Amino acid sequence: MVIQKGERISPATEFKKGIIPQNKLPIGSETVRTHKGDYPRIWIKVKEPNVWIMKSVYLWLSAGYEIPQGCVIHHLNKIALDDRLENLCLLTRAAHRLIHDDELKNGKIPGKPLPTKTIICSKCSIKYKGQIQRVKSYCQQCAKERHREKDRAYKKRLHSKCR
Repeated sequence: MVIQKGERISPATEFKKGIIPQNKLPIGSETVRTHKGDYPRIWIKVKEPNVWIMKSVYLWLSAGYEIPQGCVIHHLNKIALDDRLENLCLLTRAAHRLIHDDELKNGKIPGKPLPTKTIICSKCSIKYKGQIQRVKSYCQQCAKERHREKDRAYKKRLHSKCR
């Protein structure tokens, strides 16, 4: 069977115009989502089609406050699902990072830092403490050397194209 350009294979099973899907949520709907291993957060639908913002941000803005660029909403009791206005405060990203820095280092926030392990360098076979992030792990000295080699090779390729 040869399909011609513009021919529709199974029009009976295609989406029809004007039919609203069963899983479409109205404005004001709330869902709990977890993003990249972070804490679960409540999101609220504010506009069509599919414009969602965090409920904490929505409550902060609806109370008449602003969120300047470079600032975030922080939960004072560190429970991300507790979106009461008295539990929210506005912090700069740097200040927010300082508050959560100990938790990030100790691995208390799920999905954030990798645990520290004894790793053997792929190049010089020296054992060191670190976080395994790739199949090939390098000690600090070998990583710097490898970066320099890659940089030199890139510049060499770049200059050879210019000639």
